Amino acid sequence: HFGLALAGYRYTLSDNQFLPLYVGTSVEYGNATELRGDVFSNGVLHGSVYLGADSPLGPVYLGMGIGEDDRRKLFLRIGNIFGRTSIGR
Repeated sequence: HFGLALAGYRYTLSDNQFLPLYVGTSVEYGNATELRGDVFSNGVLHGSVYLGADSPLGPVYLGMGIGEDDRRKLFLRIGNIFGRTSIGR
């Protein structure tokens, strides 16, 4: 069983035609468990901050994820996951 609640916010830093820039944040809560009732009762809280751009290669995100127990991860994502061509639309 899997459950996820997600909230995010993105702000346009630069509406440049060549390389539009965005800054954003997200908060996520959820889990994957064997028992259905444990999905949210034993959930894990995470958040992230990122800088994004609409590049010729597709969306580009550079950010940091922060989780419970002070776990931190840097991430870089280049390209589309679900077929969208822009992060600004």
